[in-house]
Amino acid sequence: MPAAIASEGFNDVEPGHKYHKSINHLRDTGVVKGYEDGSYRPAAALTRAEFMKIVLEANSIELIEAEDAPFP
Repeated sequence: MPAAIASEGFNDVEPGHKYHKSINHLRDTGVVKGYEDGSYRPAAALTRAEFMKIVLEANSIELIEAEDAPFP
């Protein structure tokens, strides 16, 4: 990742934000990308699917397609 991109932060995560360092680490490692307007929206709620995607990608766990899911 280019240094210019890595040094830029999300426009709504100030350096004094409680999770500034963690959010930027996830961005720098490609786990999260934020929104097209350059924001991260740290106060927005996550769905269970979004949360699991972050957890799995942060731990380099590869997803596989299930052939037959036992629930809708």
